[in-house]
Amino acid sequence: MSGPGLFAIETSDGGAPRRVITNVRRLAGTERPPGSMLIISATWLPALLAAGLLYVSFDAQYRYIFAVKNTAIPAMIEAAMLDAGMIILSALGFGLAMAGKASKAERFLIMICSAGSAEMNFAAADPASWRSVLAYTEFGRIANPVLFALDEVTQTAAVPLDQWLATSAGSGIQVCFIVHTPAQLRVRYGADAAKAIWALAGTKIVLGGNTDAEMAEEISKLAGNYGGEMALPVVPVAYIRQLPESRALVLAMNRSPIAVKVRPVWRRAAFRLRINPPAYQPLPQPVALLQIRPGAEGEAA
Repeated sequence: MSGPGLFAIETSDGGAPRRVITNVRRLAGTERPPGSMLIISATWLPALLAAGLLYVSFDAQYRYIFAVKNTAIPAMIEAAMLDAGMIILSALGFGLAMAGKASKAERFLIMICSAGSAEMNFAAADPASWRSVLAYTEFGRIANPVLFALDEVTQTAAVPLDQWLATSAGSGIQVCFIVHTPAQLRVRYGADAAKAIWALAGTKIVLGGNTDAEMAEEISKLAGNYGGEMALPVVPVAYIRQLPESRALVLAMNRSPIAVKVRPVWRRAAFRLRINPPAYQPLPQPVALLQIRPGAEGEAA
């Protein structure tokens, strides 16, 4: 009879074979049954495959949920919910099986979580799916986010910038525009509309070298003061005008102002090494908002 650390071996010693017990591993030998290493290796492959599928599923869910909610921790919890449930239920099922108890309910719940995770991944990949429609409708966002990057907006097309900024927040539409000075907005849109545009711009990025004293004063007031009775501006007017070429002042919503480093694209290593950015991947067809009536094309013609 063998136990932990003991090995049963067969020996003949020139006579009849007999079975002996030893604790010397060298005498017991290290021979394995044929194909045992292949079986062990193949047993671990499904575990590696499951880990890879878990990562892909979590990454897809996290990107989808984060794009809607813009909050990291809730997005991580919701993305890992079903996959974590499968892992917990699988461990519970193994434990019950080893204890000799039935685990039918656990196996059924594992299949439910697996099917739910697969359906969520499939629905997140299709903007026209039920999940995308419900998620974006709930949060008032469009299925395919849009960025309007408007350089020299006062010198190009006369877009209703004040109306866009008032209605695009939180709907998946981002408006980024560039002007040399707020005075250009007053000339193009009028004093009231220009004031509304300036106030509705949630993030303001100010570059150096601007000699608009009125704008510098307003930026300094927006940044606030520090100190007690001898309150001093957080961002002095002179600092705004004397910003170095490689720096920019950022005022974002209710956050404190911050000076950041700006690196032009022609000075970046990727541009110098001629490394092209990733190719644009077109999104699937969005949900049709208007249904064309049969025969409408013929009537228009």
